[in-house]
Amino acid sequence: MRQQSQTKADKKLRAALENMRYKDCTENDIDFLRTRIAGSKDPAPQLNDPKFRNVSIITARNIHKDKLNIIGSQRFAADSGQELTHFYSVDQLNSVSNSNQSKKTKAMGKKKKIRDGIQKKKRIALWNAPPSTSDHIAGKLSLCIGLPVMLRHNDATELCITKGQEGVVVGWKSSIGKHGRLTLETLFVKLINPPKNINLEGLPKNVVPISKSTTAVTCRLPDDSIISIKRQQVVVLPNFAMTDYAAQGKTRIYNVVDLGLCYTYQSYYTCLSRSASADGTVIVQGFDSKKITGGLSGFMRQEFRDLEILNKITEERFLGHLSKSVFGNLRNSLIWSYHIYKGEHLDTSEWHPHIKWRNNESNIPDVQDDGTWDMNLSKEIVSTGVLKKKPGLKSKIDAKHQMDLPLEDKEIAEPTKKTRLSASQDNSTPTGLTWDSRNYSCAFDSIITVLYHVWKESDEIWRSITIVNICKL
Repeated sequence: MRQQSQTKADKKLRAALENMRYKDCTENDIDFLRTRIAGSKDPAPQLNDPKFRNVSIITARNIHKDKLNIIGSQRFAADSGQELTHFYSVDQLNSVSNSNQSKKTKAMGKKKKIRDGIQKKKRIALWNAPPSTSDHIAGKLSLCIGLPVMLRHNDATELCITKGQEGVVVGWKSSIGKHGRLTLETLFVKLINPPKNINLEGLPKNVVPISKSTTAVTCRLPDDSIISIKRQQVVVLPNFAMTDYAAQGKTRIYNVVDLGLCYTYQSYYTCLSRSASADGTVIVQGFDSKKITGGLSGFMRQEFRDLEILNKITEERFLGHLSKSVFGNLRNSLIWSYHIYKGEHLDTSEWHPHIKWRNNESNIPDVQDDGTWDMNLSKEIVSTGVLKKKPGLKSKIDAKHQMDLPLEDKEIAEPTKKTRLSASQDNSTPTGLTWDSRNYSCAFDSIITVLYHVWKESDEIWRSITIVNICKL
């Protein structure tokens, strides 16, 4: 949907992205992507091209995003013949932190009053720290007219003032704060490509006011100490760079990406799939081809298979073609019933080759798993196969989710098909959760089983210890 153009390069980009989604890029894909790395000579794309000049760069790490925003703001001001105006936040310690600070101050014998509970040096450090160290709320905003910004909070969704919305600065109202520094009261931003046009009385089309707000944030100082404060600031950031996380959901006509420090193939895919065309895609520097080749793990392949099957179930149900034998309250049981219904005739022709079942794999699961836990019960119950609870409770109990009951709480009844229990006849198997390595079992299952088995093997000792401890209390 993002890539509507149909050039040969666009076709190659789409093929590369489809393979990248499954970490299965080919040599042809890698060769094509390398043609989109920025260079100084044709035919490589050039970053000094006017169409890429003020485009936000997608990068992997917040610290790089913050640095690119500083450099971009300085360069934009120089290009437009302006000077950056610095707007400082009003910070105050949270009540708990303020109390701790007062105790430390008294202990040190300091008589000098600390305004807002923050020492001057620490306040300056908070202002100069990058926004990513304070929940992305800047201590110092450096702005000028026309500078690209990104909104960082959902202030008014009906006015398109939402987190991630892009715009440019068109004006502001400011005042001198109590620390003698310039502070923002209201920032006026013209929205870029909003979902709908905004017309506020007294303001040009798509221009909205962003007022300052007070937010509790946790900040990390240069010495790695942590401080909790209340920060009063307009919640926007310069938009010369954004992280791959913030880029999700965007369609970009001009897409400049830095893949050098992307951790995974998912990050590569997120960055590059924002592009509306191959011609508008620029990769700032080289990348590691190993991160997008080599194939998925078995678990990820199975996840993609399940998604394909759920997609097919949804489609058939919408069209009214879904068999009544396909049902399930949970995901696994629904997929299992569809497997059984289709059998070997499951259509995988539209699946990506990397996630299709291989020659030694079967597309029919061995057992049904509905996501619940089964319990192994003691041999007294195994011998009858049925639990029957005391009067006043349900007479029949499914073995699932039931722990072994003390002998005095058990009443034996005749076996029935509906209440047949799942348990091992081997006395060496501890009582507890049934281990299922194929699906949901984990280390917690083992711990619970061990603890319960220890209790059941020596329940009289544990009970006596508990009684003694209660008496002591």
